Amino acid sequence: MEIIEKITGETGRKYKCQDIVKALEANIVGSQLAAGVELPCTAELASRYRVSEKTVHRALQHLADRKLIRR
Repeated sequence: MEIIEKITGETGRKYKCQDIVKALEANIVGSQLAAGVELPCTAELASRYRVSEKTVHRALQHLADRKLIRR
């Protein structure tokens, strides 16, 4: 959970789908998120990024399509 707080930032900024993809991808590729680590639920990510759950769902789907996460 601590890693996720670091990647979401607390700047008050509203993130877009691609911003979420880039942030999560950087941490996955950079090995800051170990294999098998569960990401927070869609609702929690939506709250942290200040976006709709649909936006988070799209971001996670992009990562799944690229085989960076399993859903």
